[in-house]
Amino acid sequence: MIKGLTINNSDLKKKVHALCVLLFNISATEELILCWLIEQSINNSLALSVDISRQLQQDLNISKASLATSLYRLGNKKVIAKSGKTITLNPIFNNIQELDKLVISFLP
Repeated sequence: MIKGLTINNSDLKKKVHALCVLLFNISATEELILCWLIEQSINNSLALSVDISRQLQQDLNISKASLATSLYRLGNKKVIAKSGKTITLNPIFNNIQELDKLVISFLP
């Protein structure tokens, strides 16, 4: 018997949540930050300047310390990779916004 998970025409948050629950075990705050980063990224990467960091903090109503801690944890869990001020998202999130249907199958 094949078991699976199908998410049709859903918003970004539902698709990200499904992948994160299965693969990464991240907190709700980390998930919110990840969604924001995905929405702002170009070609799966984003330069996290001071202005961008401030905008993220304002949009999500989080502190600078909470942002720094969450980014550190996302890096440790291999959800993102940081190189200086540049953040690269895990390839699994590449073009996730364009997906019309997310299907995850579990084979015996």
